[in-house]
Amino acid sequence: MGEQSIDRAVREAMRAGQVPGIVAAVARGADPAEFHVVGEDARGQPLAADSLFPVASITKLATALVAIPPACRSTSPRCTRPMPRG
Repeated sequence: MGEQSIDRAVREAMRAGQVPGIVAAVARGADPAEFHVVGEDARGQPLAADSLFPVASITKLATALVAIPPACRSTSPRCTRPMPRG
């Protein structure tokens, strides 16, 4: 896939996802990754290869809510022992 193809794919993904910008890294074998940067962040600042993005993971929250016993989710004094480490 050539650079123009990658840029075209990134721009199409931007349109489909309605995001203001994308930073895509493409790695081929042992070669260093190539970065393709298009657009801007949510504040309107131009993106760069080293731009930071806020990332949230709802999966971690859902796992924690299932893993922690209900008594430990409240302010109840019943939960006094530490949680085991996985």
